[in-house]
Amino acid sequence: MKIVEEQIICLKDDILCTFFEEGGVVFYLKDRVSHEINRTGARIIALLDGERDVAGLIQTIAREYGQEEKTIREDVTNFLKNLIKRGWVYVK
Repeated sequence: MKIVEEQIICLKDDILCTFFEEGGVVFYLKDRVSHEINRTGARIIALLDGERDVAGLIQTIAREYGQEEKTIREDVTNFLKNLIKRGWVYVK
């Protein structure tokens, strides 16, 4: 599966999220299982607003974490691929 930076990734309606300083918890209503996520994963999920494309997401994360985009691009796209594989998000 290929992530294209022009894509807009959206969180599905059957995903509930709670975020805190150290990370967050994602609850998938379909399987009724909660999943802990780290701070960066929580921030990426929080940015899936249905308006921001993948390039904008990478730019925001890079700026917030003081990293260059090229440094985090692979990590962010791999995380998004994992979310797609789990069925938590869809491409708009």
